[in-house]
Amino acid sequence: MDLSFYDQGPGVALYIRIFTLILGNTTFALKLAALFASAIALLFIYMINLELSLPKLQFMLIFWMAFLLPSFFSGSLLIMHDSPLLLFWTMALYFTIRYIHRQENWTLYLVFLSLGLGALSKHSMVFFAISLILWLVITPNEYKILKNKHFYAGLILAFLIISPVLYWNIHHDWDNIDAIIHLRSAGGQNFEGASTDKYIIGQIIGLSPLWAFALLILFLWKLLDISTTLNIRKQTMLNVRKQSTIHSQSNAERNSIRFLVINALILPIFFFYMSFSSIIQPNWTFPSYPAIILLLGIYFPITKPFSWSEKIYRLLVFAGFILVLVVNTFVFFPKYITSFLEQSSIDSINPMERYTGYRETIMEIEEFRKKNHPNAKLIANKYQDAAMASWYLPQKSFVGSMNILQKNQYSYWEPMKQGNDYLVFFIQENICEKSFVFFQPLLDLMFEQMVEYPEKEVVVNGKVVKRYQMWYGKNYQTNWAEIFFEIFNNQLLFIHSQGLYQETKMPNQRSHDLLVKAVKDFILRKGKVNCSAF
Repeated sequence: MDLSFYDQGPGVALYIRIFTLILGNTTFALKLAALFASAIALLFIYMINLELSLPKLQFMLIFWMAFLLPSFFSGSLLIMHDSPLLLFWTMALYFTIRYIHRQENWTLYLVFLSLGLGALSKHSMVFFAISLILWLVITPNEYKILKNKHFYAGLILAFLIISPVLYWNIHHDWDNIDAIIHLRSAGGQNFEGASTDKYIIGQIIGLSPLWAFALLILFLWKLLDISTTLNIRKQTMLNVRKQSTIHSQSNAERNSIRFLVINALILPIFFFYMSFSSIIQPNWTFPSYPAIILLLGIYFPITKPFSWSEKIYRLLVFAGFILVLVVNTFVFFPKYITSFLEQSSIDSINPMERYTGYRETIMEIEEFRKKNHPNAKLIANKYQDAAMASWYLPQKSFVGSMNILQKNQYSYWEPMKQGNDYLVFFIQENICEKSFVFFQPLLDLMFEQMVEYPEKEVVVNGKVVKRYQMWYGKNYQTNWAEIFFEIFNNQLLFIHSQGLYQETKMPNQRSHDLLVKAVKDFILRKGKVNCSAF
C-alpha cells in the first residue's frame, strides 16, 4: 500500500482493503466489493429519481435501465478502478442535484467529499469537477455559490482528501501527470493513427445499441429544438405544443437538467476527441452513463397521442430492455450459451471469462519452479501477470515485473537484483493466435545463461483458456534498459559512419538481431490478433 500509484490514486486499493480485512484475501471479498459499489451507485440513482419527482413510468424506466445497463451490470461482477469511481461519481451527482433543488449548505460538503474520494480512485473524477465549472459558467443564477463560505470549506475538504496523492507526486516528479498525458491507465497507448471506430463501437455496446440510438435521436431533436426556437431552455423533447411532464419546471429543475446534460456529454466528447490519436478504453466513459440514463428517462414521452418520432423513441427504449436481458444472460451463463451455440471463441468477448484459468496457470508455474528451479524467483513482464501471481500464490508473496518497454507502479517497487536467478513467465490472454514475445531477445543479454521452455496451454472444462511460456535466467547481470538504449543509441550514432556499423554489434549477434526485430514488431503490434469486442 502506498500514498498513491503511478497511474491512479490509492482509492481502489483502500476500498478493497476494507473488504479483505473483514473477509480475508478471498475471491468472495473482491466480488462483494464490486457488488457493494454497484448497489450503492444504484441507490444514488434511485435517490436522484426521487429528487427530480419524476412520474412513475419514467422513474421505473430509469431505475431498470441503470440496473440492466450492460456496462453497469457486468461491472458489478468485477472489482476495478471504475467500481469506487462510479460509486462516488453517482454520490456527487445526487448531492449536486440535491443542492441545486434545496440549496442546503451541508450538501456542499458531501459533494466535495465525493469528489475527493472519487479522485483517489481514478483521475477521471476531475471531469466531474470540470462539468461543475462549465455548468456554473452558463448558469448565472447560481453565481451566488461563490459567496458561500461552505463552498470554500468544501474545496478545502476535497484538497485534504487528495493531499496524499499530491504528496506522492511531489516526491515522484509528478509522474501521475506522465501517466495521464500518455494514457497509460488501463492500457491506453499513444500511436500514429485513430481508434475512433473502435471507440464508437465500444460505446454502442457499453450503452446497449438500441439505447445508444435512442440517445442519438434525443440529441438530434434537442439540437432541432435549439435551432428552430433559439431557446435552450425549451424542455419538451419533440413538440412544444405537447405538455411534457417537465413543462412547468422551476429554475432549479432546469438547472438540474442542464447539469445532467453537461455531465452526460463531457467524458464521451473528450475521449472521442482523444480517439483520433490514441487507443481509448470503452470503460473510461462509463461514469457518464448514469446521467445519460437519467436524460433518456426524463425525456421519455408519456403523454398521448404520440408522434411518429416519439413512437420510435419509445420503441427503442422498450426494445432495448430485451437486448440487454440477452446480453446480461450471456454474462451470467456464458458456458451454457456457448455450449448451445457450439462456439468456443465467443468467450473472448465475455468479461467474466478473462480471469478463467489464471489460478491454474499460476499454480502450474509455481509447481514447475519448485521442481526445476527452487532457488529462482518468479518474475513477470506484465503488471497484470505479476498481480495475478501475487494473488494466487499460497503465501500471497510479492512477484515483481520486469516492465520491459513499459512503465507502471511496479517500476517503483522491488527491482531485480544482480546475481539472482529468475523464472520469467508470460501469460497470454488472447488465445486466438500465439503472439511473438518481444522481450525474449533481451533475456539472452540480461542473464549469464537463459533457458527457454516451450509454450503451454491451460485447459479448463475441456477448453483452452490461457497460454503461457517460461524462461529460466541464471545470474541476472544487466538491466534491460541499459542494453536497449546502448544498442539503439549506437545505431543512431554510427549507422551512417562508414565501416563502424559492425563495431556496434553486441557479442551475441542472434540476440541483437532479434531485439531489433522484436522492438519493431512490438511497436507495430505484429503477431497478435485481438479477439475482443473492442
